[in-house]
Amino acid sequence: ISFMPILVLAARLCPEGVEATLFATLMSLLNGGGSLGNVLGAGLTAALGVTSDNFDNLFLLVSLCVLMGLIPLSFLRLLPPELDRDPDDLTAEASEVAREDMLEKKGLLEELETGGTE
Repeated sequence: ISFMPILVLAARLCPEGVEATLFATLMSLLNGGGSLGNVLGAGLTAALGVTSDNFDNLFLLVSLCVLMGLIPLSFLRLLPPELDRDPDDLTAEASEVAREDMLEKKGLLEELETGGTE
C-alpha cells in the first residue's frame, strides 16, 4: 500500500505501450534502494559504534536516519506541475487542443482548396 502513490504517479507519467517496462524498472529501483539502504544503515551503525551493548550514539544514528529519509522530498520540485491536476481536466484540455488543431488544419485545407485567394 505504501508504494501505491508511486505507482499512480508513474501511471500518469508513463507513455502508452511501456507500462510493463516502467513497472519492472520501478520494482528494480525499489529493491536496489532497499538493499542499498540496509547496507548504508549497517555501515552508519558500525561507524557510530552503536552495538547491542553500546547505545551512546543511538540518538545521533536515529536522527541521521530520519534526516536522510527526508532527502527525496527535495526532488519533488522536479516533477511536472500538471501531475497535480485531475486527469479528467487534462483529458478535456487535450481534447480541446486536438479540436483546435483539427479546426486549424481544416482551415488550411480549405485555403489550399480555394487556391489561397479570398
